[in-house]
Amino acid sequence: MAATHVLVALMTAAATTTSGFLVPQLAPAMHLPPLRSMAEGEGDWPSDSAEDAAPDVIDVPRVEDRESLKKELLLAVSRTARGQQLDKRPNEAVNDVARRLEAQGAPTDAQLLNGRWNLAYCSTYLFRSSPFWMAGRAACQDGEEARRYDWFCDQHRKATMVSEIGAVRQIVAPGRLVSEFETSVAAAPMRVGGSMPVTIFGSIVSSADITATTETPRGLEKTLEMADVEVCA
Repeated sequence: MAATHVLVALMTAAATTTSGFLVPQLAPAMHLPPLRSMAEGEGDWPSDSAEDAAPDVIDVPRVEDRESLKKELLLAVSRTARGQQLDKRPNEAVNDVARRLEAQGAPTDAQLLNGRWNLAYCSTYLFRSSPFWMAGRAACQDGEEARRYDWFCDQHRKATMVSEIGAVRQIVAPGRLVSEFETSVAAAPMRVGGSMPVTIFGSIVSSADITATTETPRGLEKTLEMADVEVCA
């Protein structure tokens, strides 16, 4: 499944939480030469010329480990509203950490993807994470067709602004992917001095068959074939 947007999912299966504290590392003892007066051999003093001076900046290669990057990514995600907030600047930090984590290489064991996942971040509209909308984008060629599809998604979101998006989940099983999209809409808004508002809750469930799993330099790529869509109230 070639993802064109950054998606971060948190597994909701029971898991233990581990906390760890690092012992501060003490700097090694420094052995300094004894102090001398200028009278004790003025010719031995170090030169102040730029030629002999040591460089002020030392290039140290950046070393990152996967576990630290995962924690940094979750922290960056926690500062966003699943990527949907008006100020998109926090999303830049998420995308930066995600790219650095991708550079570490991804596990190639497909069994690690199986489970029930909650969507915690999306760099586009939340509804586009479902197989239904993925299939729509896959049917469009890059370029003008893709731009028209993006415009259509913009209009769809504006038309459904009265609805509120709840939890977005994906259930991954061998050969199958199910997307659950919870939503609510005010059917009868409250009137001054009138009745209480009526809100309808429901979910949209779309399913896809996983027809192929391919190992790529970025990790596992899954090919999906759209199956069905069901609206549950």
